[in-house]
Amino acid sequence: MAQVRRRARGAIAPAACVQAIRAAATLPYSQGMRRERELMDTLFNSGQARAMQHCFFSQRSVGRWSTPSGMRWDNSRPRPVHKAAVVGLGTMGRGIVVSFARAGIPVLGVEMDAKQLEVARKTVTATLERDAQRRGVEPPLGLVRFTVGLQDLREVDLVIEAVFEDMALKKRVFRELSSACRPDTLLCSNTSSLDLDQLAATTSRPELVVGMHFFAPAHVMKLLEVIYGPRSSPTAVATAMQLGKRLGKVSVAVGNCPGFVGNRMLKHYVEQANFLLEEGASPEQVDQALEEFGFPMGVFRMSDLSGLDVGWRVRKESGLTGPGVAPGEQVRRRQGRRRQAVAGTCTTGLGGREAKPDPWLRSFLEEYRSRHGLRARTVSQQEVLERCLYALVNEGFRILEDGIAAGPEDIDVIYVLGYGWPPHRGGPMFHAVAVGLPTVLERLEHYHQAHPRHPTAPAQPPPAEAGRQGQPAHPEVEGDHQECPQSALRPPDHYHSSP
Repeated sequence: MAQVRRRARGAIAPAACVQAIRAAATLPYSQGMRRERELMDTLFNSGQARAMQHCFFSQRSVGRWSTPSGMRWDNSRPRPVHKAAVVGLGTMGRGIVVSFARAGIPVLGVEMDAKQLEVARKTVTATLERDAQRRGVEPPLGLVRFTVGLQDLREVDLVIEAVFEDMALKKRVFRELSSACRPDTLLCSNTSSLDLDQLAATTSRPELVVGMHFFAPAHVMKLLEVIYGPRSSPTAVATAMQLGKRLGKVSVAVGNCPGFVGNRMLKHYVEQANFLLEEGASPEQVDQALEEFGFPMGVFRMSDLSGLDVGWRVRKESGLTGPGVAPGEQVRRRQGRRRQAVAGTCTTGLGGREAKPDPWLRSFLEEYRSRHGLRARTVSQQEVLERCLYALVNEGFRILEDGIAAGPEDIDVIYVLGYGWPPHRGGPMFHAVAVGLPTVLERLEHYHQAHPRHPTAPAQPPPAEAGRQGQPAHPEVEGDHQECPQSALRPPDHYHSSP
């Protein structure tokens, strides 16, 4: 039972299953059946059941997408995709190629470096063969071709660019794609945060440019963010959404802004975790609190696994680090923002992925705090959760205000399927309503007073409207929250949940 509880990370259903099996094995039949009914009644009426029902229905509602400009799932016709191409065969590009082949769509893998192309060929082939062996079918190797250069792209209906996350490089690739592809070929970018409008502006067909943000590993993760810009056509958006479904993904349509929905919110979550390190918490303490909440991996373990260079490049793009920053400038305040201490937080033993505290980091943090006049204090588990999760939620409401996401359900689906939010807690927006929006607002304002750079609620609430941009509210979540103060932490009227 202890092992089940540890692996369940707060979900009550696995432990209830073990209790039911124990009752069946140790009690007379009638008593065992009665005990199983009691356990099932508890589960059916629990908040976790409502949260998982919310996840279930939300994943279906996001397919009925809409945008502020009036594009909708029911007035936009997708274009068939008979053959696709992926440009850039790093880890992400290879995973996208595998996804196409699995879905039965012929795909061309394009890589400019011959050595990298050969590595990609071997990796994709091995992945498809393992997958086919597991399922007892033939690997679809005949659907995949590889080439160096863009000369064969005139035969494809859609191209996904998956090169390094660098704006200058992506602009150059899009200019070349605009010349190499047919005029009606859709040009898609796998960028995770860069401005899609700038990429579209480099082409002769901005109306056929959309973002298709896959999540690593691309052939495993279910989420696909489809990003539309102000010039994206209904056909382009509908085609990307329909293609995501063919690839076995749950596609969520979102507007263009830095980080889109998932990474825009993640920035504030990670930022608060780093501030907690500065103030006295340890990386393992922060990770433990988040993992006990239900995340499969804490923020620092996640950062170490995905690569700390990602965050460094984001800070470099924002002018917070790099050779352009004057050496004498105050380290913790650049462009009006605090700079976080960021370093590797754990070491990994050879032959495994077990996270262990890095002894070097403790001394680094002590020296960092001393240098900047920061006095370490005791940080509670409750503060870790409130500061990290409520900052995430607060940015979610800003996103709704800005019209980047059609509704709270879209945000919840993105976080459950793409960022490891525990399904038994419904998603960040559902969780905020379950906790109580006045409580969340009060805690945000408390931390804003104690730490002025902690985000506070925006002044204006999202507009009240029925359903996700005009669609009816989910039938499975009912309730009323009119007592909530007028702020961004009052949800749109269509977002209700049982207490």
